[in-house]
Amino acid sequence: MYERFFGLEDAPFRLTPDPRYLFLSKKHEDALAHLKLGLTESGFVCITGDVGTGKTTLLRYFLANLGPEVSTATSSIPRSRRSSSSRPSTPSSACRRRARARRRSSIS
Repeated sequence: MYERFFGLEDAPFRLTPDPRYLFLSKKHEDALAHLKLGLTESGFVCITGDVGTGKTTLLRYFLANLGPEVSTATSSIPRSRRSSSSRPSTPSSACRRRARARRRSSIS
């Protein structure tokens, strides 16, 4: 329906993000640079952001452009399974705390 009305070549709404439609804003470029650095230097990268800001699309774009000689794995923690405050910190919760601290320090 949308395709014909707007003259689109592809379906505009999907359940999963399509890296072909990634818009690299300055923040997305920075996150992509961190992913590339993590691949060669640290081996671990945590990308945080609000819902709908392009984290998954950016990751899929990055993974799609790595090449066949690189093996990758991703981990996703659905909201319903996130750890409660009584449990030990997981890498993702620790990463979120560091990101919040960085945002606070960059704002003040």
